[in-house]
Amino acid sequence: MRFRNPPPPRLKKVQGQGSITLCSANVTSYNTAVSSWLAARLGRGTQVFAIQETHQTETKTKQTQRQLKSWGLEGFYLPAEATGCGGTAGGQFIVAARTVGASTLASYSLGGNGWCGILLELAGCKLALFSIYLRTGEGLFGSTNCQLLGALRGCLKSLADGLPWLVVGDWNAEPSALGESDFLRAVSGAILDTGEPTYSTSASALDYAVAHKSLAGLCSIQVTWDVPWRPHAAVVLRINIGHLPLRGATRMCLCCQDLGFLGAVLKLTMYSCALSWSVLASSCVILNCHKFSADGWPKLRVG
Repeated sequence: MRFRNPPPPRLKKVQGQGSITLCSANVTSYNTAVSSWLAARLGRGTQVFAIQETHQTETKTKQTQRQLKSWGLEGFYLPAEATGCGGTAGGQFIVAARTVGASTLASYSLGGNGWCGILLELAGCKLALFSIYLRTGEGLFGSTNCQLLGALRGCLKSLADGLPWLVVGDWNAEPSALGESDFLRAVSGAILDTGEPTYSTSASALDYAVAHKSLAGLCSIQVTWDVPWRPHAAVVLRINIGHLPLRGATRMCLCCQDLGFLGAVLKLTMYSCALSWSVLASSCVILNCHKFSADGWPKLRVG
């Protein structure tokens, strides 16, 4: 397979000081122009990409994964899902350069919307990064988005104490709406946005980030319209990794694809060699949804 741009040059190994640059964008549809833009950004030093609304089937997603892997990028990919009317909905991925030690963490998907996360293992510290794409037209607390945010909240709260995290992408809601919810308080998060519109059709700010309060002060964010697509802009974040806490992280990955219940909650806590299960009520805390096993319990995958 041939591509318009040659593979970008290798990036220098991050040594635990300096910063990481992350680009996030809803690209409307992943194509050659988007691939060329990504290659150019990678060549200029961007280490992490969070891309939403790819509209790529599983087959095309695997092709993109192979291409980006040849460029030295590893991460988590969620294919788009068929609409039943001949089209596709959603699809996203988050990838990082091998030089920052990326590995898959967790994901959750419903109807093409959802989120996926990776773990960066830097020199002396770790950092969890997530891409998010919420459903349009139903607000933050519609049926689908309520499940997605509930699962994300459970994932963030289940991370090891002291592990910094950041979620970026297309929230399909203004920052003020998210700020008025209980979500930020529940996860000890802070909104990172520029106050500028990122969606030209309605002059709305839909693309931004949420970071743990311990990380928010180490981040800067800006909007760029220097992109080959519309109507979304891209957002660029720089994270000062020189001041990240020198702590480890517990990796976990609970797979279940389609939740048939909302009242019961399955929470998985993993410590070295022991697993403890507890079922809670009233909110959804499910990680990385794929398929239920025959007996109705989610399958466990530690990745």
